[in-house]
Amino acid sequence: MFLGAAGIILDTAFRDAGHQALEDLLEVQILTLLGTVVEVAGPTLVMPDDLTEARFLSPGSGLYGEIVEPGGGRVWRSPSLLGSLDFGGWLDPGESYTRQLDGPNGQELMALSMGIEWEFDNRESRQYRLTVAQDMESHHQQVTAFREKLLTWFSGLTVLLLIAQALVLRRGLQPLRQVEKEIAAVESGELSALSDDYPRELTGVTGNLNALIVSERSRLKRYRDTLDNLAHSLKTPLAASTSLLEESESPDREKLARQLARMRDIVDFQLKRASVSGVSGLGQEPIDVRAALHQLREALDKVYLHKGLEIELEITAGVKFFGARDDLLEMMGNLMDNACKWAHSKVRVRADVRSGKKRPGLELCVEDDGPGIPVDKREDVLGKGVRGDERMPGQGIGLAVVHEITELYSGRLTVTDSDLGGARISLLFGDFR
Repeated sequence: MFLGAAGIILDTAFRDAGHQALEDLLEVQILTLLGTVVEVAGPTLVMPDDLTEARFLSPGSGLYGEIVEPGGGRVWRSPSLLGSLDFGGWLDPGESYTRQLDGPNGQELMALSMGIEWEFDNRESRQYRLTVAQDMESHHQQVTAFREKLLTWFSGLTVLLLIAQALVLRRGLQPLRQVEKEIAAVESGELSALSDDYPRELTGVTGNLNALIVSERSRLKRYRDTLDNLAHSLKTPLAASTSLLEESESPDREKLARQLARMRDIVDFQLKRASVSGVSGLGQEPIDVRAALHQLREALDKVYLHKGLEIELEITAGVKFFGARDDLLEMMGNLMDNACKWAHSKVRVRADVRSGKKRPGLELCVEDDGPGIPVDKREDVLGKGVRGDERMPGQGIGLAVVHEITELYSGRLTVTDSDLGGARISLLFGDFR
């Protein structure tokens, strides 16, 4: 805006200065004519044939002159003026005015008229009106040339200022870009905290962020420790009650045993829900999915050795889970365990990388060749708020916890049919919006 306003001001000033210069030139031409005119008997004024300014003598030259007497009588008109022009009305001595008018060829003219009083040698005085007009084409050409140069100069200056501004902003925002990169590195686990190599203006922000990271880690650790203690506090009385009930001769023994088992299931379900972090801990290194799945397969091979199952792993190289290791093991452990329970002979586990906006996404699939999950039961399996004892057999608390963890990571859980003949449960994680 500043450069635009400056350009307009300069253009106006140059145009006004050009007008003033042209008026001054016309005044000089009038004075030259007054110095050239001669007196003759009459008395009257006569303009000699040989003028200092030759353009007055050349037809259509663009410079015109005229001397008239009171009443409109023409004393002299320059040979350059072909035809007639209306130079305006009469002027008293000492008066003058400038006007723009169309020339004989339609060109724009600027005319200066001046009223004078001439005293002859015989002491007789007469009044005259002298007018000089000049073509403004050269003036317009100068203004146009100046505008083109002005536009070129200001365009170049604008480009230079934009480049300078971009460099200044780039240098000024460099620390903020460094903060952004380091925060991303903390989220992905490449860094444990932000560095302290920042300008004084940002040290307060980075220091508070580092304090927040430490506080978040401490809070999560205290939270999980508290839940572990709570789990032991609840399970010990339940185990003791179960043991006492087995020794009891009460007729309601079976009913009480079912209620205690239900209480154990509810406690296990709620503790597992609460113990998951649901987010990737700040500064936490991403989890190697291949190593985690191999660990689970080794454990399940021993548990289901009597079934002779084939647990096939198809894992893309370098696939990572951006979250807590316990959450990954909880989800995949439950899915793989359920698949092994229902499979006849084969379980297949796949882990693939999916493109994401900020970081790579992850797709996990567990399939089996068992009976599968009926279509009309899939909504119930994925439904929220369904208690563990309302789940279909074999897909109870474990699958409920998987669904909870997946949602906490803003992921999606889907149940479809597998080409092996059983169910396929897929988990998709990442920012895909």
